[in-house]
Amino acid sequence: MSVRAQLRQRFGAGAKRALANVDLYLEMASAYDVRGLRAFARDMRANWEDAFRQVEGRPDAVQESVALITIHAAKGLEWPIVIPINATGDPLRETKIIYNRAEGLFSTPLLDVVPPSYTALKDRNDKEQSRERVRLWYVATTRARDLLILPRHSTPLSDKSWARTVDLDLPALRSFDVEQLPNTRFTMPEEPDNQQTKAIFSDEAKRIAATAQKPTWIQPSRHEIRACQKGD
Repeated sequence: MSVRAQLRQRFGAGAKRALANVDLYLEMASAYDVRGLRAFARDMRANWEDAFRQVEGRPDAVQESVALITIHAAKGLEWPIVIPINATGDPLRETKIIYNRAEGLFSTPLLDVVPPSYTALKDRNDKEQSRERVRLWYVATTRARDLLILPRHSTPLSDKSWARTVDLDLPALRSFDVEQLPNTRFTMPEEPDNQQTKAIFSDEAKRIAATAQKPTWIQPSRHEIRACQKGD
């Protein structure tokens, strides 16, 4: 669609923010690689109708900012530096209702009466959830392109906490020396003023409309359709 080229031509030196919004939109779409375009369009329309406020893309979002993102949303993405945080708590407890996929039925205790197959189903469900947490930790630890920093917790953690799901052998890992970081402060560059006026916008719109090429659909004649049907 040549969106980037058109934005650079239209805004010139001030196209960084518009391009950042394009990157943000593409990043949002990457989470729908399995659910598909229809689900993405439906969710975007729902956000528009509900007036959902989305943080605007920043030109410095790639190099000079910190992004907070869930492990589920991080699938398929990567960053130069990744620090898994908020792993000291326990996973959310599930309800007592368990779905039996083999029979297509739900099983749950009722008035302290436990169904005969409930215990076996609960054990199997717990094992599946444990394997899923291990897979999520794999996602979290493989999103870093250059450096992965794992926090060391000063207080004892529960055996059921996210941090204890996988033994990453933290004592054997080398500590990250903060002193090696440069003692410099980043200053945001001043953005140029938007020099676009209503007249300039109208002139650009006319030039884009004049140079746009529209495909012409040529419908085959009835004779050609009959010939194709007969295999001639």
